[in-house]
Amino acid sequence: MKNFLLVCLFIITFAVLAGGKMYWDGQINSVLAETLSMKASEQSVKSEVNEDPEKAAAKKEKMLKLDRLNYLPPELQQKFREKINQDKPLHFMILGSSSTSEQKGAWPDLLEKRLMDVYGNTLLNVTVKEIANKTSTEIVEENLQEEWVKKKPDILLIEPFLLSDIEEIGIKKRLNNLTAMLEDFKKGNPDLTIIIQPANPIYGAHYYLQDEKGLQKFAERNKYIYLDHWKAWPDSNEKEIKDYLTNESLPNKKGNEAWAKFLINYFVREI
Repeated sequence: MKNFLLVCLFIITFAVLAGGKMYWDGQINSVLAETLSMKASEQSVKSEVNEDPEKAAAKKEKMLKLDRLNYLPPELQQKFREKINQDKPLHFMILGSSSTSEQKGAWPDLLEKRLMDVYGNTLLNVTVKEIANKTSTEIVEENLQEEWVKKKPDILLIEPFLLSDIEEIGIKKRLNNLTAMLEDFKKGNPDLTIIIQPANPIYGAHYYLQDEKGLQKFAERNKYIYLDHWKAWPDSNEKEIKDYLTNESLPNKKGNEAWAKFLINYFVREI
């Protein structure tokens, strides 16, 4: 009986000691976790306090400027804010065929000038690339987009060579080529915003109209932004549209201005 009582006493004593150790270990871990959390918070606050005052002021001024302008479409506003927090300008790339000319006075030039007037180069960098005299198949097979993929744009406005392809490549193949190009750009920057637009309209092109509709459906299906600037041009079945085109069916001064005006109204929405 005495031995039994001793065994019971030993078990009770061991349980009390083990329970006490577990309790105090828990208390110590809780205090340590709280201390580490406080130190992390203090470090975060210290980092904010120690930020270069000039950089902090410049970042604040950019945010205020963006708030004052408030012209951007809602789907692009967050992109600007993210870049301001990173203290970087947003990279906007314009890519296309001969319809997307790099020449002075062409619609990309007119759009870039207006964007710079409104946002400035501290908020926005613009790159324009014209790939002339190439079909979409040639571009993909020669991997001509690779150089521009490496630049990792934040926004890509692409005019996908439909007019260059019109007499040589069917719409299904064209869209497959476009998909390949866009997949390369998305690998370079998974957060890329893609905006698709057609090339300029041309006079009396029945099948080209169908191709434009196919491009719009492709954009909608893949949840890309689609900008139908054809709304700013005369009807392609009317001879008036010839006043907007060169003899090579590319935009002339009047055509470039109509195209640019449509895009400016998208990227610089008046409040």
